[in-house]
Amino acid sequence: MVAQVAPADRVRAVEGLTRDENVAAKVTAGLLRRPDVAFKANDYPDYGLVA
Repeated sequence: MVAQVAPADRVRAVEGLTRDENVAAKVTAGLLRRPDVAFKANDYPDYGLVA
């Protein structure tokens, strides 16, 4: 049986697992290689922040 986990709980779990900057950078790079993910990530407003 697979447990039903709310999306918000999944997000919190991923955030917890990616507290380390090196891990977060690798995960982010991998996610942004997925065209659908990269497109959705680009939907957020630009607050003038420079990476």
